[in-house]
Amino acid sequence: MKKRWVALMLGTAIAVTAGCGGAATGTKEEAGSANGDKKGTAEPAAGLDKIDKPVTLVVFDTTGNWTKDNFAEAFSGSNIMQKFPNVTLKFMPFHKTRGGLTTDEMIAAGEQIDLIVGSPGTVGAGMYNQKLEADIAPLVKTLGFDLSRLNPGAVSIVKEVGNGTLHGIPFAMSHTAMMYNKDIFDKFGVAYPKDGMTWDDTYELAKKLTRTDGGKAYYGMFVSFYHAALRNQSSLNLFDPNSGKSAFDSAAWKSFYGNFSRFYDLYDLNATQVVAAQQKKMWDEEQVVAMYMPGSGDPAVKGLKNYDYVQSPVFKEKPGVGPQAYPFTMYISQTSKHKEEALKVINYLVSDEYQKAKAEEGTFIPALKDNKYLDVFGKSNPSYQGKNVKALLPAVHADSSKWNAFTGTYAKEALNAFIDIAIKTKDANTALREGVERADKAVQTSTFK
Repeated sequence: MKKRWVALMLGTAIAVTAGCGGAATGTKEEAGSANGDKKGTAEPAAGLDKIDKPVTLVVFDTTGNWTKDNFAEAFSGSNIMQKFPNVTLKFMPFHKTRGGLTTDEMIAAGEQIDLIVGSPGTVGAGMYNQKLEADIAPLVKTLGFDLSRLNPGAVSIVKEVGNGTLHGIPFAMSHTAMMYNKDIFDKFGVAYPKDGMTWDDTYELAKKLTRTDGGKAYYGMFVSFYHAALRNQSSLNLFDPNSGKSAFDSAAWKSFYGNFSRFYDLYDLNATQVVAAQQKKMWDEEQVVAMYMPGSGDPAVKGLKNYDYVQSPVFKEKPGVGPQAYPFTMYISQTSKHKEEALKVINYLVSDEYQKAKAEEGTFIPALKDNKYLDVFGKSNPSYQGKNVKALLPAVHADSSKWNAFTGTYAKEALNAFIDIAIKTKDANTALREGVERADKAVQTSTFK
């Protein structure tokens, strides 16, 4: 797929620009402009459009979604380096699996870090633990950056993760769609899923599609539980906002776990097969999964041709309410010597020009409050022609749960507890009790306070 910003879509792209962005439905906090007197969708101040001196900005990815090639494609042509000829962008992928380094390795090597790409679930371990966060509110005010143009729900989450401080700017949203393999449905004579289905409806479909045929096992539905927990449609908190203790062992959470574990009761899986990376492989490469909800990232599918999107299933008690908004954010490192130039680059990332271009390419869903560019999503990309791209957004986003820099830690242990339940090594009560204990210990021993 040409010019695809891989890391940002499924959690970032498809779902949210409109979903998260436009409506920002389901958020309680409105984001105002930096100086409190700007509202609407007017373009940012002209002073943000010029960078007169040559500067190299190092962009570090904490999400693990980008490779150097993906990054180069996303910023090539008429994009950032053409907008700012004096700017050279140097991309550093996350971890050796992507050809890069971890945050700790970057710091130990004395590498420059100016901009940090993160999601609510990755910046705790990838930025806050290393104390790289910078309060950019004063700079936002000085340069006249207009926050009110952005999805208020996304801005609210960024501030919550930062304990009330603005450390970054959301520039893309995650999609919320469920994907399905038409070939598997056709093979077994089952009608395709539809927008507006409940989780109960989806479970009934999954039962029909879970079977062995020709010696090959087929699975009705997989979901990334990590993202399902982070963005849960019931607006449950993973932690107690007063005590900071884990809270995913409550009665409400047990019911939430039960909704998803029943799907896995249909299968005979090992621990690896319940992790998102292997599930994606089984969906995309092995093509043995009928329905798949990754919950974050790139909505495009490489290995599969005959597929489409359908809105995320909903709980019958909350018709039309999809997953919570989940922004991808560009943070400015406190170690950067080029903070002003970094914010100017971010300003272009959220400009109408850039957001519209990336929406048309199908690169990511915009993070603007105005969702006018959702209608042109994928317009110039053959991969999305004929697809139900409007399903990438829910009719309404669930109200945002509480967030902090450790939310990713809570979600990680919530996933580990789910794996124990899904592969039937522990009962739900034991798995959840041990999960919250692990999460609380991890938070207590963290260097970020």
